[in-house]
Amino acid sequence: MSTRQRPSVDGDREDEPRERLRPFGGYLCPGLYFSSGYALWLFEFTETPLDVGPYREVWLVTPTGRRYLWVDDPTARPVATRFHEFDVVNHAEVQWTWTEETLRVVVDAADLSTLEVDLEFETTVGVHLVNLLLALTPNWFRRTRPGMAAADLHLKLLGLGGLESAGRTETGTRYCGVVDRVAVVTGGSACLNEVDLGTVTAPSAPVPFGDVTVPQRPVVALGRIWRDLPGGGRG
Repeated sequence: MSTRQRPSVDGDREDEPRERLRPFGGYLCPGLYFSSGYALWLFEFTETPLDVGPYREVWLVTPTGRRYLWVDDPTARPVATRFHEFDVVNHAEVQWTWTEETLRVVVDAADLSTLEVDLEFETTVGVHLVNLLLALTPNWFRRTRPGMAAADLHLKLLGLGGLESAGRTETGTRYCGVVDRVAVVTGGSACLNEVDLGTVTAPSAPVPFGDVTVPQRPVVALGRIWRDLPGGGRG
């Protein structure tokens, strides 16, 4: 598999205006790594600026680096592939069951692949404190550079490491992320085609998706990804 590189973008400036960025909101799980070498990304977009959705995306990266995308709304396929690159894209039925302490995701794909993911979250004073700090941050402040830096600091308090809150994906599309609430994963399991993927572990070499980085500890966040859209989308 060829090495993916971020495309060169002329005039790519840190102070480039963000008025064209539009929000995709919902539940975001940016990077689950397993001892078998597989990695997963899980997304449930409950609101979008397009005439698409709600919909769910599941990304799978194999130990050899092959990238799969499963999406449960066929009309969302060109949206997903605009922002990120995949080797295989398929439609799938995706069940997403969320509680305050667990998340279960079940995928039945058109290519006959099956995936079952079960995650457990920790409930600690630290998590409650960080979520309180995030909730007290005004919405207008969150997309500013100081606001994203403040959110990054809050997440570091949980030992999540630094996050790249803004940048470009591997297709050159600008983005920035805003977190409203976070749940820290303490344990979990996954089975691909009834084969156990092993234990959830810290990534030794995170899979790059442009500037997008993953936390040192896996999380599920409630928030929004603001993305650059041609024409700006709705709202």
